[in-house]
Amino acid sequence: TLGDHAFFRGYAFMDATLFQKLCHFAMSTRMLGVGGRLCAQGEPASAQHMFFLQNGLLLYLVEDAERNENVQRVTDKQWVCEPALWIERWVHRGSLRSTGLSSLIVVDGNALRKVAVEQGDMTFPAGYCALFVEMLHQAVEDGLVVDDLWGCEEARLATNCMLDRLRPEMRMSRTSSNVASFGSFSLTSWRSADCSGHAPR
Repeated sequence: TLGDHAFFRGYAFMDATLFQKLCHFAMSTRMLGVGGRLCAQGEPASAQHMFFLQNGLLLYLVEDAERNENVQRVTDKQWVCEPALWIERWVHRGSLRSTGLSSLIVVDGNALRKVAVEQGDMTFPAGYCALFVEMLHQAVEDGLVVDDLWGCEEARLATNCMLDRLRPEMRMSRTSSNVASFGSFSLTSWRSADCSGHAPR
């Protein structure tokens, strides 16, 4: 399931050992029963969590100003709420409910950051975060729909961009003990001024 997401696939490519630690310390499972709610429209994200649906079916409901509902289905191997992982004060744009028994993988953003910090290399996650947030803000400016399901194509583009930039440094790091850095993002937290602002509602 994680391998379908460009960021985690890229992380595993960068450092398989680090990725294994990420899976162990920053991920957990969660079960939802019939009608179980994952998030509610208009509520601030309660935690820096994104979710991968392993089994089951979720419905994503968005109610407009005229109280009309738009419903989208979330099926196996899809993910939701990625913006909450990278954007502080993210406000859910819709509500997610389970139609039956659903199994999810929960990615904890705080734990993910802790694993990266302890390894001493924030290059890939920090750079990905900055690019993801930049794309999200651009989408808002362009009048596109940005919601809790947003980010599939953007994740792929951001990951490819980061890998392209890091390949020369990765080759160099194999012959030296220097830790690769990416501009100002060799920081102790990727949720810096460049990626802390919340997206406009």
